[in-house]
Amino acid sequence: MRSWRWAGFAALLAGSVMASARAQHLLQSTPEGQKVFKELLNACVADGGLKQVGQGRAMTWRIDKDKLRSMLATRRGQLTPAVRDCLVIGCALEDARLPVFIAVLEAFGQEGKDERALGFAAFFSGRSMEKQRRPAEAEAAYRRAIEQFRTVSEEGWLADSVNNLGLLLQARRDYAGAAKLLREGLALYRKLYPKDKYPDGSWELANSLNNVGGLLADGGDFAGAEVFLRDALVMRRKLYPKDKHPDGHRDLAVSLNNLGFVLQARGDYAVAEPLLREALAMNQKLHPKDKYPQGHPELANSMKNLGFMQRDRGNYAGAETLYREALDMYRKLYPKDKHPDGHQDLATTIILDNLGFVLRMGDRGWWISAWPRRWAATLWARCPAPSPTWPPSRPAARPSASIRAPTCSAWGRCSTNC
Repeated sequence: MRSWRWAGFAALLAGSVMASARAQHLLQSTPEGQKVFKELLNACVADGGLKQVGQGRAMTWRIDKDKLRSMLATRRGQLTPAVRDCLVIGCALEDARLPVFIAVLEAFGQEGKDERALGFAAFFSGRSMEKQRRPAEAEAAYRRAIEQFRTVSEEGWLADSVNNLGLLLQARRDYAGAAKLLREGLALYRKLYPKDKYPDGSWELANSLNNVGGLLADGGDFAGAEVFLRDALVMRRKLYPKDKHPDGHRDLAVSLNNLGFVLQARGDYAVAEPLLREALAMNQKLHPKDKYPQGHPELANSMKNLGFMQRDRGNYAGAETLYREALDMYRKLYPKDKHPDGHQDLATTIILDNLGFVLRMGDRGWWISAWPRRWAATLWARCPAPSPTWPPSRPAARPSASIRAPTCSAWGRCSTNC
Protein backbone atom coordinates (compact mmCIF):
# COMPACT_ATOMS: atom_id res chain seq x y z
CA MET A 1 0.00 0.00 0.00
CA ARG A 2 1.25 3.48 -0.80
CA SER A 3 2.10 5.75 2.11
CA TRP A 4 -0.54 8.32 1.12
CA ARG A 5 -3.20 6.24 2.83
CA TRP A 6 -1.79 7.28 6.21
CA ALA A 7 -0.46 10.70 5.21
CA GLY A 8 -3.70 12.52 5.94
CA PHE A 9 -3.86 10.89 9.33
CA ALA A 10 -0.26 11.83 10.07
CA ALA A 11 -1.14 15.44 9.35
CA LEU A 12 -3.78 15.25 12.07
CA LEU A 13 -1.16 13.94 14.46
CA ALA A 14 1.25 16.79 13.81
CA GLY A 15 1.78 18.69 17.01
CA SER A 16 -0.99 16.80 18.80
CA VAL A 17 -0.88 16.55 22.56
CA MET A 18 -3.34 14.30 24.36
CA ALA A 19 -4.28 14.06 28.04
CA SER A 20 -4.69 16.78 30.58
CA ALA A 21 -1.97 18.36 32.65
CA ARG A 22 -2.40 15.78 35.41
CA ALA A 23 -1.38 12.71 33.41
CA GLN A 24 2.04 11.32 34.24
CA HIS A 25 2.47 10.24 30.64
CA LEU A 26 1.73 13.12 28.29
CA LEU A 27 0.98 11.81 24.81
CA GLN A 28 2.73 13.70 22.05
CA SER A 29 3.19 13.27 18.33
CA THR A 30 6.72 13.95 17.13
CA PRO A 31 7.99 14.02 13.52
CA GLU A 32 10.17 10.99 14.23
CA GLY A 33 7.27 9.10 15.73
CA GLN A 34 5.00 9.97 12.80
CA LYS A 35 7.58 8.74 10.29
CA VAL A 36 8.04 5.35 11.93
CA PHE A 37 4.31 5.15 12.61
CA LYS A 38 3.53 5.37 8.87
CA GLU A 39 6.31 2.92 8.03
CA LEU A 40 4.96 0.34 10.46
CA LEU A 41 1.38 0.66 9.23
CA ASN A 42 2.45 0.34 5.59
CA ALA A 43 4.58 -2.68 6.50
CA CYS A 44 1.58 -4.28 8.23
CA VAL A 45 -0.45 -3.82 5.03
CA ALA A 46 2.33 -5.13 2.81
CA ASP A 47 2.80 -8.18 5.04
CA GLY A 48 -0.91 -9.03 4.98
CA GLY A 49 -1.62 -8.19 8.61
CA LEU A 50 -3.99 -5.43 7.51
CA LYS A 51 -6.20 -5.57 4.46
CA GLN A 52 -8.67 -2.93 3.39
CA VAL A 53 -12.08 -4.26 2.34
CA GLY A 54 -14.51 -2.02 0.46
CA GLN A 55 -14.46 1.71 -0.13
CA GLY A 56 -15.91 4.83 1.40
CA ARG A 57 -18.27 4.47 4.36
CA ALA A 58 -18.58 0.75 3.71
CA MET A 59 -14.82 0.28 4.11
CA THR A 60 -13.66 -2.15 6.78
CA TRP A 61 -10.36 -3.75 7.67
CA ARG A 62 -9.47 -7.42 7.76
CA ILE A 63 -6.97 -7.92 10.58
CA ASP A 64 -4.65 -10.89 11.01
CA LYS A 65 -3.25 -10.56 14.54
CA ASP A 66 -0.67 -13.32 14.07
CA LYS A 67 0.82 -11.58 11.03
CA LEU A 68 0.81 -8.27 12.87
CA ARG A 69 2.85 -9.75 15.70
CA SER A 70 5.21 -11.50 13.29
CA MET A 71 5.87 -8.29 11.39
CA LEU A 72 6.39 -6.20 14.53
CA ALA A 73 8.71 -8.89 15.93
CA THR A 74 11.10 -8.11 13.08
CA ARG A 75 11.03 -4.38 13.96
CA ARG A 76 11.33 -4.37 17.72
CA GLY A 77 13.89 -1.59 17.51
CA GLN A 78 11.21 0.72 16.11
CA LEU A 79 8.69 0.04 18.89
CA THR A 80 9.41 3.24 20.78
CA PRO A 81 7.22 5.33 23.10
CA ALA A 82 6.95 7.98 20.37
CA VAL A 83 5.35 5.49 17.98
CA ARG A 84 3.10 4.17 20.73
CA ASP A 85 1.90 7.72 21.40
CA CYS A 86 0.95 8.15 17.73
CA LEU A 87 -1.07 4.94 17.89
CA VAL A 88 -2.85 6.05 21.07
CA ILE A 89 -3.73 9.44 19.59
CA GLY A 90 -5.03 7.58 16.54
CA CYS A 91 -7.29 5.50 18.80
CA ALA A 92 -8.58 8.67 20.45
CA LEU A 93 -9.84 9.99 17.11
CA GLU A 94 -12.22 7.00 17.06
CA ASP A 95 -12.80 6.94 13.33
CA ALA A 96 -13.19 3.96 10.98
CA ARG A 97 -9.56 2.95 11.55
CA LEU A 98 -10.01 2.42 15.29
CA PRO A 99 -9.94 -1.43 15.04
CA VAL A 100 -6.67 -1.15 13.12
CA PHE A 101 -4.99 1.05 15.71
CA ILE A 102 -6.22 -1.10 18.60
CA ALA A 103 -4.93 -4.28 16.96
CA VAL A 104 -1.54 -2.75 16.10
CA LEU A 105 -1.27 -1.22 19.57
CA GLU A 106 -2.00 -4.59 21.19
CA ALA A 107 0.61 -6.34 19.02
CA PHE A 108 3.00 -3.45 19.79
CA GLY A 109 2.57 -4.07 23.53
CA GLN A 110 2.97 -7.83 23.22
CA GLU A 111 6.12 -7.71 21.10
CA GLY A 112 7.62 -4.67 22.80
CA LYS A 113 6.75 -5.85 26.33
CA ASP A 114 5.07 -2.49 26.82
CA GLU A 115 2.49 -2.53 29.64
CA ARG A 116 1.24 0.97 28.78
CA ALA A 117 0.55 -0.02 25.17
CA LEU A 118 -1.45 -3.03 26.37
CA GLY A 119 -3.36 -0.79 28.76
CA PHE A 120 -4.21 1.70 26.03
CA ALA A 121 -5.28 -1.08 23.66
CA ALA A 122 -7.58 -2.53 26.33
CA PHE A 123 -9.00 0.88 27.24
CA PHE A 124 -10.01 1.80 23.69
CA SER A 125 -11.21 -1.72 23.05
CA GLY A 126 -13.56 -1.24 26.00
CA ARG A 127 -14.89 1.98 24.53
CA SER A 128 -15.36 0.34 21.16
CA MET A 129 -17.25 -2.60 22.68
CA GLU A 130 -19.53 -0.20 24.55
CA LYS A 131 -20.43 1.63 21.36
CA GLN A 132 -21.26 -1.71 19.79
CA ARG A 133 -23.46 -2.55 22.80
CA ARG A 134 -21.32 -5.48 23.87
CA PRO A 135 -21.13 -4.81 27.61
CA ALA A 136 -19.60 -8.11 28.71
CA GLU A 137 -16.65 -7.66 26.35
CA ALA A 138 -16.36 -3.99 27.32
CA GLU A 139 -16.17 -4.95 30.99
CA ALA A 140 -13.44 -7.50 30.33
CA ALA A 141 -11.44 -4.95 28.33
CA TYR A 142 -11.71 -2.28 31.02
CA ARG A 143 -10.58 -4.75 33.67
CA ARG A 144 -7.50 -5.53 31.58
CA ALA A 145 -6.81 -1.81 31.20
CA ILE A 146 -7.09 -1.28 34.96
CA GLU A 147 -4.67 -4.12 35.63
CA GLN A 148 -2.12 -2.76 33.15
CA PHE A 149 -2.34 0.85 34.34
CA ARG A 150 -1.99 -0.22 37.96
CA THR A 151 1.18 -2.09 37.02
CA VAL A 152 2.82 1.03 35.54
CA SER A 153 1.31 3.45 38.11
CA GLU A 154 -0.39 5.49 35.39
CA GLU A 155 -2.94 7.10 37.69
CA GLY A 156 -4.50 9.44 35.13
CA TRP A 157 -5.51 6.68 32.74
CA LEU A 158 -6.23 4.37 35.66
CA ALA A 159 -8.78 6.89 36.94
CA ASP A 160 -10.44 7.05 33.52
CA SER A 161 -10.54 3.24 33.25
CA VAL A 162 -11.95 2.79 36.76
CA ASN A 163 -14.55 5.48 36.12
CA ASN A 164 -15.65 3.98 32.81
CA LEU A 165 -15.97 0.50 34.27
CA GLY A 166 -17.98 1.89 37.17
CA LEU A 167 -20.38 3.57 34.78
CA LEU A 168 -20.71 0.38 32.78
CA LEU A 169 -21.55 -1.65 35.90
CA GLN A 170 -24.08 0.99 36.95
CA ALA A 171 -25.76 0.68 33.56
CA ARG A 172 -25.92 -3.08 34.15
CA ARG A 173 -27.53 -2.50 37.57
CA ASP A 174 -24.50 -3.77 39.48
CA TYR A 175 -24.71 -0.92 41.99
CA ALA A 176 -22.36 -2.44 44.56
CA GLY A 177 -19.61 -2.93 42.00
CA ALA A 178 -20.25 0.47 40.48
CA ALA A 179 -20.13 2.24 43.85
CA LYS A 180 -16.72 0.78 44.69
CA LEU A 181 -15.24 1.79 41.35
CA LEU A 182 -16.79 5.26 41.08
CA ARG A 183 -15.63 6.15 44.59
CA GLU A 184 -12.15 4.87 43.76
CA GLY A 185 -12.20 6.98 40.61
CA LEU A 186 -13.22 10.03 42.62
CA ALA A 187 -10.36 9.45 45.07
CA LEU A 188 -7.91 9.20 42.16
CA TYR A 189 -9.18 12.42 40.55
CA ARG A 190 -8.95 14.23 43.89
CA LYS A 191 -5.35 13.09 44.17
CA LEU A 192 -4.63 14.22 40.61
CA TYR A 193 -6.29 17.61 41.15
CA PRO A 194 -5.45 18.81 44.68
CA LYS A 195 -7.13 22.02 45.81
CA ASP A 196 -3.86 23.86 46.35
CA LYS A 197 -2.92 23.44 42.69
CA TYR A 198 -6.41 23.47 41.17
CA PRO A 199 -8.49 25.92 43.25
CA ASP A 200 -11.30 25.88 40.66
CA GLY A 201 -11.19 22.11 40.30
CA SER A 202 -11.21 20.36 36.91
CA TRP A 203 -13.78 19.06 34.50
CA GLU A 204 -12.72 15.46 35.22
CA LEU A 205 -13.17 15.93 38.96
CA ALA A 206 -16.53 17.67 38.46
CA ASN A 207 -17.70 14.81 36.26
CA SER A 208 -16.59 12.27 38.84
CA LEU A 209 -18.52 14.07 41.59
CA ASN A 210 -21.53 14.10 39.29
CA ASN A 211 -21.16 10.39 38.61
CA VAL A 212 -21.06 9.40 42.28
CA GLY A 213 -24.07 11.62 42.96
CA GLY A 214 -25.94 10.01 40.09
CA LEU A 215 -25.22 6.54 41.42
CA LEU A 216 -26.50 7.44 44.89
CA ALA A 217 -29.64 8.96 43.42
CA ASP A 218 -30.08 5.88 41.27
CA GLY A 219 -30.20 3.87 44.49
CA GLY A 220 -32.65 6.27 46.14
CA ASP A 221 -30.12 7.94 48.48
CA PHE A 222 -31.12 11.48 47.54
CA ALA A 223 -29.61 13.03 50.67
CA GLY A 224 -26.22 11.49 49.86
CA ALA A 225 -26.55 12.37 46.19
CA GLU A 226 -27.25 16.02 47.00
CA VAL A 227 -23.82 16.45 48.63
CA PHE A 228 -21.90 15.28 45.55
CA LEU A 229 -24.16 16.97 43.01
CA ARG A 230 -23.95 20.26 44.89
CA ASP A 231 -20.14 20.05 44.94
CA ALA A 232 -20.19 19.33 41.19
CA LEU A 233 -22.39 22.36 40.54
CA VAL A 234 -20.19 24.66 42.64
CA MET A 235 -17.11 23.47 40.76
CA ARG A 236 -18.71 23.86 37.36
CA ARG A 237 -19.80 27.41 38.16
CA LYS A 238 -16.12 28.16 38.80
CA LEU A 239 -14.97 26.33 35.68
CA TYR A 240 -17.51 28.03 33.41
CA PRO A 241 -18.01 31.59 34.71
CA LYS A 242 -20.44 33.95 33.00
CA ASP A 243 -17.71 36.31 31.78
CA LYS A 244 -16.16 33.48 29.76
CA HIS A 245 -19.34 31.55 28.98
CA PRO A 246 -22.14 34.12 28.60
CA ASP A 247 -24.54 31.49 27.26
CA GLY A 248 -23.59 28.99 29.91
CA HIS A 249 -22.09 25.55 29.36
CA ARG A 250 -23.53 22.13 28.66
CA ASP A 251 -21.98 20.56 31.76
CA LEU A 252 -23.24 23.41 33.93
CA ALA A 253 -26.77 22.96 32.59
CA VAL A 254 -26.56 19.26 33.45
CA SER A 255 -25.50 20.01 37.02
CA LEU A 256 -28.32 22.51 37.47
CA ASN A 257 -30.79 19.96 36.19
CA ASN A 258 -29.44 17.04 38.22
CA LEU A 259 -29.29 18.90 41.53
CA GLY A 260 -32.74 20.33 40.85
CA PHE A 261 -34.09 16.85 40.30
CA VAL A 262 -32.64 15.52 43.55
CA LEU A 263 -33.98 18.47 45.54
CA GLN A 264 -37.36 17.93 43.94
CA ALA A 265 -37.24 14.27 44.92
CA ARG A 266 -36.55 15.38 48.50
CA GLY A 267 -39.55 17.71 48.40
CA ASP A 268 -37.53 20.93 48.47
CA TYR A 269 -39.47 22.51 45.62
CA ALA A 270 -38.66 26.11 46.50
CA VAL A 271 -34.94 25.52 45.94
CA ALA A 272 -35.28 22.99 43.12
CA GLU A 273 -37.50 25.06 40.80
CA PRO A 274 -35.05 27.99 40.30
CA LEU A 275 -32.33 25.49 39.39
CA LEU A 276 -34.54 23.76 36.81
CA ARG A 277 -35.60 27.10 35.37
CA GLU A 278 -31.97 28.20 35.10
CA ALA A 279 -31.14 24.91 33.36
CA LEU A 280 -33.96 25.44 30.86
CA ALA A 281 -32.92 29.05 30.16
CA MET A 282 -29.32 27.93 29.65
CA ASN A 283 -30.32 25.12 27.28
CA GLN A 284 -32.41 27.60 25.28
CA LYS A 285 -29.31 29.79 24.85
CA LEU A 286 -27.09 26.84 24.02
CA HIS A 287 -29.57 25.45 21.46
CA PRO A 288 -31.13 28.45 19.64
CA LYS A 289 -33.76 27.86 16.97
CA ASP A 290 -31.60 29.24 14.17
CA LYS A 291 -28.97 26.55 14.83
CA TYR A 292 -31.33 23.80 15.97
CA PRO A 293 -34.58 24.19 14.03
CA GLN A 294 -35.76 20.75 15.16
CA GLY A 295 -34.75 21.43 18.75
CA HIS A 296 -32.31 19.42 20.81
CA PRO A 297 -32.74 16.41 23.16
CA GLU A 298 -31.23 18.27 26.10
CA LEU A 299 -33.54 21.23 25.57
CA ALA A 300 -36.60 18.98 25.33
CA ASN A 301 -35.48 17.08 28.39
CA SER A 302 -35.08 20.31 30.34
CA MET A 303 -38.64 21.30 29.42
CA LYS A 304 -39.86 17.90 30.55
CA ASN A 305 -38.06 18.13 33.89
CA LEU A 306 -39.50 21.55 34.66
CA GLY A 307 -42.90 20.20 33.67
CA PHE A 308 -42.42 17.41 36.18
CA MET A 309 -41.74 20.04 38.84
CA GLN A 310 -44.89 21.99 37.91
CA ARG A 311 -46.93 18.83 38.11
CA ASP A 312 -45.59 18.04 41.58
CA ARG A 313 -46.42 21.57 42.74
CA GLY A 314 -49.98 21.30 41.47
CA ASN A 315 -49.57 23.63 38.49
CA TYR A 316 -51.13 21.17 36.04
CA ALA A 317 -51.76 23.76 33.32
CA GLY A 318 -48.10 24.80 33.38
CA ALA A 319 -47.00 21.18 33.41
CA GLU A 320 -49.15 20.33 30.41
CA THR A 321 -47.73 23.24 28.40
CA LEU A 322 -44.16 22.13 29.05
CA TYR A 323 -44.94 18.46 28.36
CA ARG A 324 -46.55 19.29 25.03
CA GLU A 325 -43.65 21.54 23.99
CA ALA A 326 -41.23 18.75 24.82
CA LEU A 327 -43.41 16.21 23.02
CA ASP A 328 -43.56 18.34 19.86
CA MET A 329 -39.78 18.71 19.93
CA TYR A 330 -39.19 15.00 20.44
CA ARG A 331 -41.51 14.17 17.52
CA LYS A 332 -39.38 16.40 15.31
CA LEU A 333 -36.17 14.87 16.63
CA TYR A 334 -37.40 11.27 16.32
CA PRO A 335 -39.77 11.12 13.31
CA LYS A 336 -41.57 7.88 12.55
CA ASP A 337 -39.76 7.32 9.27
CA LYS A 338 -36.43 7.16 11.14
CA HIS A 339 -37.74 5.63 14.37
CA PRO A 340 -40.59 3.29 13.38
CA ASP A 341 -40.54 1.60 16.79
CA GLY A 342 -40.56 4.86 18.68
CA HIS A 343 -37.91 6.25 21.00
CA GLN A 344 -37.39 6.04 24.75
CA ASP A 345 -37.48 9.84 25.20
CA LEU A 346 -40.69 10.09 23.22
CA ALA A 347 -42.32 7.33 25.26
CA THR A 348 -41.37 9.02 28.53
CA THR A 349 -42.82 12.32 27.38
CA ILE A 350 -46.09 10.70 26.33
CA ILE A 351 -46.38 9.04 29.75
CA LEU A 352 -45.88 12.37 31.48
CA ASP A 353 -48.21 14.16 29.08
CA ASN A 354 -50.99 11.69 29.77
CA LEU A 355 -50.34 11.82 33.48
CA GLY A 356 -50.52 15.61 33.45
CA PHE A 357 -53.84 15.40 31.61
CA VAL A 358 -55.19 12.85 34.08
CA LEU A 359 -54.18 14.99 37.03
CA ARG A 360 -55.88 18.04 35.52
CA MET A 361 -59.03 15.99 35.04
CA GLY A 362 -59.06 15.16 38.76
CA ASP A 363 -61.72 12.68 39.78
CA ARG A 364 -63.27 12.81 36.32
CA GLY A 365 -60.09 11.36 34.84
CA TRP A 366 -60.26 7.98 36.47
CA TRP A 367 -61.86 6.40 33.40
CA ILE A 368 -58.97 7.37 31.09
CA SER A 369 -56.12 6.66 33.48
CA ALA A 370 -55.75 3.00 32.53
CA TRP A 371 -55.32 3.05 28.76
CA PRO A 372 -52.38 5.49 28.61
CA ARG A 373 -50.39 3.26 30.97
CA ARG A 374 -51.11 0.16 28.91
CA TRP A 375 -50.27 1.99 25.70
CA ALA A 376 -47.10 3.50 27.12
CA ALA A 377 -45.98 0.14 28.53
CA THR A 378 -46.34 -1.38 25.06
CA LEU A 379 -44.25 1.40 23.54
CA TRP A 380 -41.61 1.04 26.24
CA ALA A 381 -41.37 -2.67 25.44
CA ARG A 382 -40.82 -1.90 21.76
CA CYS A 383 -38.15 0.74 22.37
CA PRO A 384 -34.49 -0.20 22.81
CA ALA A 385 -33.11 -0.12 26.32
CA PRO A 386 -32.20 3.44 27.27
CA SER A 387 -28.55 4.34 27.16
CA PRO A 388 -27.05 5.40 30.48
CA THR A 389 -26.67 9.11 30.54
CA TRP A 390 -24.46 10.68 33.14
CA PRO A 391 -21.35 12.44 31.79
CA PRO A 392 -18.23 10.47 32.58
CA SER A 393 -14.65 11.64 32.84
CA ARG A 394 -12.71 11.27 29.62
CA PRO A 395 -9.21 11.86 28.35
CA ALA A 396 -9.22 15.30 26.78
CA ALA A 397 -9.05 14.15 23.16
CA ARG A 398 -12.21 12.08 23.34
CA PRO A 399 -15.65 13.54 22.66
CA SER A 400 -17.89 13.97 25.68
CA ALA A 401 -20.87 11.75 26.28
CA SER A 402 -24.41 12.51 25.41
CA ILE A 403 -26.26 13.64 28.53
CA ARG A 404 -29.87 13.18 29.35
CA ALA A 405 -30.69 14.11 32.91
CA PRO A 406 -33.09 12.12 35.09
CA THR A 407 -36.81 12.30 34.59
CA CYS A 408 -39.95 10.48 35.72
CA SER A 409 -39.37 7.02 37.11
CA ALA A 410 -35.93 6.34 35.63
CA TRP A 411 -32.90 8.17 36.94
CA GLY A 412 -30.49 9.04 34.15
CA ARG A 413 -27.11 7.41 34.48
CA CYS A 414 -23.65 8.09 33.17
CA SER A 415 -22.66 6.81 29.78
CA THR A 416 -19.38 6.19 28.12
CA ASN A 417 -21.16 6.22 24.78
CA CYS A 418 -21.40 9.35 22.73
